[in-house]
Amino acid sequence: MDLPPMLERIVMSCLARDPARRPRTAIETAVGLQSVLESLRTEELYAWPKGLRVTLP
Repeated sequence: MDLPPMLERIVMSCLARDPARRPRTAIETAVGLQSVLESLRTEELYAWPKGLRVTLP
């Protein structure tokens, strides 16, 4: 199964050897995942737990 390119970029950035190339925070990763879910029009899945209030920097 092929991953959507956006999702592959997020996963590969999380696995980067160089820490400077990895997402700085879990929120940064979740924002990227939410973008992937929205682009796939997947309404059943969410990157955020229900009721979580997130303030982006």
